[in-house]
Amino acid sequence: MSAPQHIAEGETGYDRVLGFTIPSRDARGRVVRLGPVLETVLTAHDYPVPIKHLLAEALVLAALVGSLLKDGEGQLTMQAQTQGGVVDLLVCDYRGGELRGYVRHDADRLAMLGANPSLFALFGQGAYLAITFDLATTGQRYQGIVPLEGASLAEACEAYFAQSEQVPTLIRVAVRSDKAGCVAGGLL
Repeated sequence: MSAPQHIAEGETGYDRVLGFTIPSRDARGRVVRLGPVLETVLTAHDYPVPIKHLLAEALVLAALVGSLLKDGEGQLTMQAQTQGGVVDLLVCDYRGGELRGYVRHDADRLAMLGANPSLFALFGQGAYLAITFDLATTGQRYQGIVPLEGASLAEACEAYFAQSEQVPTLIRVAVRSDKAGCVAGGLL
């Protein structure tokens, strides 16, 4: 896994998480926009474009969900795993504003899927998403596990909130990459 990369308020407007509240709608949430931190994590390994996009989405989700921790020393770990998928392990950590991420995949099988494989094509049958909260101040650990279903990791995270937290949640993530690099953002 790559070294932790710190999310902090920068002059570029990237690599920051902002919280918001809409009292009239009883809604609260987070917005994140990743740039240089994302690039640093993604370039630690020579990932093909579909894997870069998958990891970028996962890092945005880790930042969004991890920033909900009230325990400043707490850690969120998000892991998607399967047996026999092109991707057999995806793991991201968020702790104290630092992000790390890694994907283990079969490059030969990935090449056979084409340029834009679906989440199901990448993970196959029986995949799951585990979200673990480790609270340093109390020593408590909470974990929710849901099937990795839907068109995106964001949809699987929405299922986690519906099943494990019983909180209606909307999550949207976008990733863009070009010759200049990769940027991603999300809303929870």
